[in-house]
Order: sequence, then structure tokens, then C-alpha cells
Amino acid sequence: MPARPTVPTPLQGGERVCHRPNMHKVFTVLGIALLAAGTAWGQTNLWTNPIIGADPGLTNPYTTGDVVAPNITVSGIGHGSDVIGRTGNDTFNTRHWNSASLNTNDYFYFTLTPDSGYALNFSSFAYSASASGTGPTSFAFRSSLDGFTADIGSPSATGTTISLSDASFQGLSSGVTFRLYGWGASSSVGTWGIQDFAFSGTVSSTAPTGNYWSGATNGGGSGVWTTAGTNWATNTGGAGRGAVQG
Repeated sequence: MPARPTVPTPLQGGERVCHRPNMHKVFTVLGIALLAAGTAWGQTNLWTNPIIGADPGLTNPYTTGDVVAPNITVSGIGHGSDVIGRTGNDTFNTRHWNSASLNTNDYFYFTLTPDSGYALNFSSFAYSASASGTGPTSFAFRSSLDGFTADIGSPSATGTTISLSDASFQGLSSGVTFRLYGWGASSSVGTWGIQDFAFSGTVSSTAPTGNYWSGATNGGGSGVWTTAGTNWATNTGGAGRGAVQG
């Protein structure tokens, strides 16, 4: 069967954009749905988005389609202040990646924050993307844990899977932001868009195990056993908490 021809659309900012059925995206969406319904190799999806809709890049951040694990909140996918949203269906499409070197305002960002009493344990970040012929040619992936200084993995224009299994990405009880930088576009109208993404890992409880006495100062008087307490030794004089039951 002959390949279905591409259909050119009108010029967008000086560049002609062709659209064809995105079978890669179809299979990616199916994969995300299957992973969201269960686990994959002992991991769950912390946050995924297949990014399906009309002109997602014109909304910053874009949250439609987010699938988020319990006990965490997310920012939606967004972009830095020097990046400009562009039209384009089923992709968080953007332009203005034409800095000669890494510009600290040219990036996509993703923020994940665990609820109180929980921690994030990352496994990987995977994404699919596309760039125009005059789009960015160099890329970096970094995190807020070190102030966005160290590169993580080897991102590309079309996407990849980046390991986040390092110990620094485990047991995070506060929010973390990841940035995907791009630069080196030959034109300010050169585009780069994220088509889908997934953060994998687990969410764990940071509450202490066992039951604790929650009563009067120094553990005396009346009170109740609770799982929300802290160990006796961490409270001055044992005020308000007691030892583990049993």
C-alpha cells in the first residue's frame, strides 16, 4: 500500500509545516494508558501527558491531559520566558530557540511536588518531540536540586528516555523542577515541540511505622494511640508523644 502523502499547511512564521498521521504518537498514547493502569517493571507513572488537542503550545503551562499519581501535584508542562508558544495540534509547540549557547530562559519545565507526608522516588523521564529544520540542535536536561547546573542524561530533538535512578532523585519530600533546554536554532521561527512525556517512579509515605502514644506532657495522663506521631526521643521531654506501642 502506498504511503499516505503529507498535506502542506499554510506558511507559519515563514516556515511551511507538513502534517502526517503520527502513528508513533498513537502507540505512545496506548503505552501511557497501559502504564497508567498498572505498573511497569515495578514502577508506576508519576505523571504522564499524551498532549492531544488543538494548539497546546498557546497555553503556558499546559495541563489538559495530565495523568497524575495519588499524593502528588504537578505544574503542567510549561516553557521559559524567552520561548514563544506556536500553533500546532497534538504538540506543545514553541519557537525562539536561536541562542548560540544555553540560555537560562529557554526551556520546557516540569514541576512535581509530593503531598505532606509523602516522598518522590524517580526512575526515569521519557519524552517524544519534533523540531523543524531550523529548530534547536543542542539540548540539556537539568533539575532544581542543584540549581540547574549539572546535565542529566543525553536529551535530543526527537526525544529519549533519561534515567533518574540516581540516589539524589530518591526520597524527595519537597518539590523538584526539571528543565529541558534547547539552543542553536538557525532561525527565531524554528520550532521545537513536546509530543508526549512520562515521569516514572513511586510515591512513598514518610509517616513513621508503628503506633505512637499521643497524650500529655512526658507521655503521662490520658491520650490515644496514633500512627501520626513521632518517636519519643525526638520530642523535648517526650512532650505530647510516647514510645512505640508493642
